Amino acid sequence: MKEEKAITLVSLIITVVLMLIIITVTYNVGNNLTQSVELQEIYTQVDIIQASLANIIQDTNEDKLNEYKINENEDKFVEYTPKELEKNFDITGITQNAWINWKTRQVYMLYNNEQIYSIANYVENEETNTEKTIDFNIEVTRQDDRYHIKITPNDNQTNYDIAYKKNGATNWVLINKYEFDLVEEGDYEFKINDKFGNEATKLQTVAYIQDKIKNDLILWYDGINKYR
Repeated sequence: MKEEKAITLVSLIITVVLMLIIITVTYNVGNNLTQSVELQEIYTQVDIIQASLANIIQDTNEDKLNEYKINENEDKFVEYTPKELEKNFDITGITQNAWINWKTRQVYMLYNNEQIYSIANYVENEETNTEKTIDFNIEVTRQDDRYHIKITPNDNQTNYDIAYKKNGATNWVLINKYEFDLVEEGDYEFKINDKFGNEATKLQTVAYIQDKIKNDLILWYDGINKYR
């Protein structure tokens, strides 16, 4: 009798554990699907706004340009609420604020504090000669258990695609942020490119030992000067 009760108790515990595992897995899968749907909706809304920009500029009277904060000569993002987008530009179905750069025709919204840009970035009034040499600087600083990377294009433009990969890896990681963090040390390749195919690539070592060697060399050099 005691053995039967013990077996029953063990079976009950196993059943409860299995149910908890199933509930956890189901929740995670459902949560990931929900996030995927929400993110796709953001991409759709951003593309809807961007597809309307050219017509908005063409159809807006000059006296309304300042009122609607439209300036094709200024490379900056202007924030609009859904009500402003509907009232001023007749863009409906937008559920959150959007940022528009009227010079570069870029649009982004926020999702989990990340900037989600339009998939197709283009500028209709760009000069026909689009070939140019681009370059950028990389700044690496150590922050606790990670490395903070800052990419600065030499022309200070903000419409480049940013990507990185470990040296020797096959696939690039598209980050599209000028500042981001890396956890793993090693040699990395960093790349920026624009919509016309111009690109620049640089190899950079990301490691704490790099700072240590630099500091040791400075101390060694100072020691020679001091005690020579």
